[in-house]
Amino acid sequence: MRRGVIVATCMAIALPAYAQTGTPKAPQGAQTQSQSALQGQTEASAATRQFVEKVAISDMFELQSNKMALDKSKDDAVQRFARQMVDDHTKTSSELKSMAQQIQGIKLPDQMDKQHQQKLEQLKSADDRQFYQLYRTQQIEAHQSAIRLFDDYAKNGDMADLKAWAQKTLPALQQHLQHAQALPQNPAQVGQAPAGASQNRHAQTQHRTQAGQKTAPLATASSDHIMASDLRGTTVYGANEEKIGEIDDIVLQRDGEVAAVVVGVGGFLGIGEKKVAIPFEALDVQARERNAATTGTMRSDQNRANESSGTTNPDRIVLRGMTKQDLEAAPAFKARGN
Repeated sequence: MRRGVIVATCMAIALPAYAQTGTPKAPQGAQTQSQSALQGQTEASAATRQFVEKVAISDMFELQSNKMALDKSKDDAVQRFARQMVDDHTKTSSELKSMAQQIQGIKLPDQMDKQHQQKLEQLKSADDRQFYQLYRTQQIEAHQSAIRLFDDYAKNGDMADLKAWAQKTLPALQQHLQHAQALPQNPAQVGQAPAGASQNRHAQTQHRTQAGQKTAPLATASSDHIMASDLRGTTVYGANEEKIGEIDDIVLQRDGEVAAVVVGVGGFLGIGEKKVAIPFEALDVQARERNAATTGTMRSDQNRANESSGTTNPDRIVLRGMTKQDLEAAPAFKARGN
């Protein structure tokens, strides 16, 4: 009898213990992973958090500094560049916020860091001339830093979707850098067309100021005009006399303005060269001497034809604000649909 009581007592004690330990608990890490999977989120590494935060701050600086440029500068080139920066960085900022929502442990900063805030304050306090110099320098430096940041994460990042986004965004940042470098270096040039574009811009401006008047075919060309057929095949040289490449094609905007020329860069005898679209305002178009009686030089049939039509025959085109190395590092130009 006593033995039966003892056995029953032991069983009564063991049953609750078995009930508590019979179903093992999931490890804490596995539970966290399961919850993250249910929420559709991925834990961010320190490198990813740093990349996302730096990109967010960079976008904030680009948006605020370029909105300031739109308010303070009346120069057409600056207006076009700043407007593009606002549009493009608004897009990347929106894309980053959308991706960050899917990454656990990421909280986007709501204000710039001290370094970028100081740069913005410098722009605010600068007068017109100082503003332009500072703005151009900051835009070049900011996009050089952004290219390094995106290139590093595209190569070494640990989150596949974010790596793909960094790789996709990188060519646009490289193009932004080209455009920033193509802005006039001399403050005296602000407010007027760059030297290489003055002839072409003047002709286009005259045409646009006649809006509202009845248009008619152009009867006679003048020295303000350049024939596209003359531009194609012309060699572009760097500021240090190095040969950059020949112009293969011309990119026009829908309003007729010349946006860029496509130049074959690199390679050997045309093999392995890359097509790069150089903004037209970065080019200094130098005209060929026309007066053979004065210069004593022989004139080709093409020269005589140009003199008859009155157009400028470009003899030498010099690249300003960019180097051959910049173009070799630039993305290859792709026409729409290619």
